[in-house]
Amino acid sequence: MASSLRLRAKSLFTPDPTEFFAFLQHLFSRETVPRAVARHVFDAAQKEFPDSLVVCLLTHLQKSPVKNTRSRCAILLLRLFRRQHNLYHRLSPTAQNELKTVLLHCMRQESVAVIYRALIDIVADTATLLLPKKQWPEVYEYMFQSLKTDDPRDVECAALLFTKLIPRFPQLFLFHVNDLSEAFLGIMDTTWDSPVVSGAAVGASVELILHLTTPSNHEKHYDLVNYMLRVLFDVMDEIDACFSTHRILEDMAVLAGAETRFLRSNIDYLVEKMLDAAENYFASNKTKELAVECVITIAEDREYGCGMIQNTPLDVLRRLFRVLLYMLAPIDLDPSEDEGDSGNCSYAMKAIARLVKALRENVVIHSIPDCLNNFLQDLDWRRRQAAITFLGLIVDSFSKKGNSRLKEAALMSLASLADSFQAWSRLCKYLGTEFVPYLSLSMPQLLLSAQLTNYLDIIENSDDMDYSDDERLVFLQKS
Repeated sequence: MASSLRLRAKSLFTPDPTEFFAFLQHLFSRETVPRAVARHVFDAAQKEFPDSLVVCLLTHLQKSPVKNTRSRCAILLLRLFRRQHNLYHRLSPTAQNELKTVLLHCMRQESVAVIYRALIDIVADTATLLLPKKQWPEVYEYMFQSLKTDDPRDVECAALLFTKLIPRFPQLFLFHVNDLSEAFLGIMDTTWDSPVVSGAAVGASVELILHLTTPSNHEKHYDLVNYMLRVLFDVMDEIDACFSTHRILEDMAVLAGAETRFLRSNIDYLVEKMLDAAENYFASNKTKELAVECVITIAEDREYGCGMIQNTPLDVLRRLFRVLLYMLAPIDLDPSEDEGDSGNCSYAMKAIARLVKALRENVVIHSIPDCLNNFLQDLDWRRRQAAITFLGLIVDSFSKKGNSRLKEAALMSLASLADSFQAWSRLCKYLGTEFVPYLSLSMPQLLLSAQLTNYLDIIENSDDMDYSDDERLVFLQKS
């Protein structure tokens, strides 16, 4: 069996590539049997002929005009040179040199995004192995030199490599922190044909802040945040730039969670811009969620972030809660349609609970948006349901904090807002009997004398119902 596999592995590297192409086809087949056999052949080639296997993959990666072939070769190289089990030191010096040369060349030339990202990962993983031992000076020089060029591909490659390598070896770049910060600012300040170039610089800037700065020198790098936000909105204006937008927002959320204190001097501007992104009509649901997530992540930091958010102007906090209230209602759908597409509703419910938990109760009460009462009385049932859900989440979060006095004050405030039949009936449904003592604050005069306590029925899915005049009379007759 072993000798048979060895022979089949050796046959992959003949001048005629037919056998190699058939092997690739089987290795990536959906059928179990041919895929399993091809995997054994691949393992045998890796063990017996590492040089031949790597050179063969590099050749087709560099020269094949077929995207599928290049993609599969890149995937196999990524498997061979991953950080945990890197094949590099089993290669001959000649194969090692060819690997480093071809990888840098293909990384700069590849036009297919998925292959390009795989090549970035291969270069970064191999550099992780070699840079500490100074065995790949070419890639180190390439990274620094490319930051100063006008070639967008070289700039992007360098920024992506810095993003991956700075957290792995911060000591290698520590003495270059000021130069790198200036270079990343320059990249973000330049208008490129593709938004991904500036987006790559945002990711590199985040890693620089996290791993190469200290509280004593934070002030030197504060401008990075302003440029990151500017890049974010430049990218959002681009067509089909969702991937870059999401990547930037994810990077900003990481920074907000790991180095909250760094954002203190820019907090008002940052929150304003994140809310601009969340309110952008053309932004995707994920973009809106990521923008809000960045703000909530800051608020959840008990040491610095909570105070930073609570000290923002009250109208900004009301705007934040208004964004979450609108997320609860999928208002872009036709009102006659079922609640099939919940949009951001699920995220908004969790976000409201997290935000209320993070902030002081009195801050939350004063931050309830002015539009809430309009939602409570809106003809669209989804808006009414969103308003009641919003109020219920706030009261529920107060209950979990164990502050009965504030919970009672919250219920009083919420009851006073529910000034329509549908509003207080839905509050009853959401909050149950806890809301009964406060009904007199909001019920119409006609119902003030009604004894509701013994007849209050919490109907399943009652928030989906609209009450006619006849139904109201039947309800009154029970008292």
